[in-house]
Amino acid sequence: MNKTRRIVMCGVMCALAFGLSYVEMLIPFDFAIPGIKLGLANLVIVVALYRLKPMDALLINVTRVILAGILFGNITSFSFAMAGAICSFFVMYMLHRLTKLHVVVISILGAIAHVIGQLCVGFFYYPSKAILYYSMFLLVAAFITGAVLGELASFLIKTISSQIIGNNAKEL
Repeated sequence: MNKTRRIVMCGVMCALAFGLSYVEMLIPFDFAIPGIKLGLANLVIVVALYRLKPMDALLINVTRVILAGILFGNITSFSFAMAGAICSFFVMYMLHRLTKLHVVVISILGAIAHVIGQLCVGFFYYPSKAILYYSMFLLVAAFITGAVLGELASFLIKTISSQIIGNNAKEL
């Protein structure tokens, strides 16, 4: 993939991830447990990790968090989102690079890493043991949403032509 095409694909995927972040913000998904989200934008990040260069996927992820933080959040929500996004990305990147785990497993572990990153920030803002009890609900939700989005990502990675996005994918 030439440089221009790669830049265009990064821009399109960044816009898609940002749009999914906005859509997710509109969906009231926190069933009496604040902080639970579907993680729709992570779908784009997983596909980018498999189809583009890792640095491109990281750039898409960070750009999405910055844009969403500026437009929809505050410094607290931005720090939670960035910590989760960075932890999630690096776990997924290392697993993708060093193992032969299926994309669904990588997505689940990325979702769990996202929660762990957010919990670290949570301990900074709210140093209390109550966060540990709350974390169990978040981790269960991360497992479920990570599995669903991983299945969707697996389908997209297999069906989207490598001519359109590129082919950085290992065998799924």
